[in-house]
Amino acid sequence: MIDEQPSRTLYVKVRANLIRSAASFAGSGGTIATEASF
Repeated sequence: MIDEQPSRTLYVKVRANLIRSAASFAGSGGTIATEASF
């Protein structure tokens, strides 16, 4: 189970990047498209 922890950390980092990108995209008027992708 030790090798599961780094994978989870990587997933969290990728998820955070996606949310940040989605937030900036929503800021430029793409709110509906962003909500549909989640």
